[in-house]
Amino acid sequence: MTLCDLRRRLTCARMLLQLGRYWDETASCESNAVVRQLKEVTLVHPEWEDGFFYVATYYDKVMMAVVDRPEKRGDFITQVIIDV
Repeated sequence: MTLCDLRRRLTCARMLLQLGRYWDETASCESNAVVRQLKEVTLVHPEWEDGFFYVATYYDKVMMAVVDRPEKRGDFITQVIIDV
């Protein structure tokens, strides 16, 4: 893979990440769409750690917002592991 190809993939991943973060911050999409968008970043550029960081950060945010009781967090975490 050439340096030009790597730069294109990084640019594409950054744009996808910005869109996913925008959707999250503006609450303009449901959480499943945001997760799919952030996962796409990791598929486009799997070597770029920022994509994985933001997927994990978003899952943590959803877990804190959705799961009101600590005993349910285990089920949520199990589902996240299965999805990844």
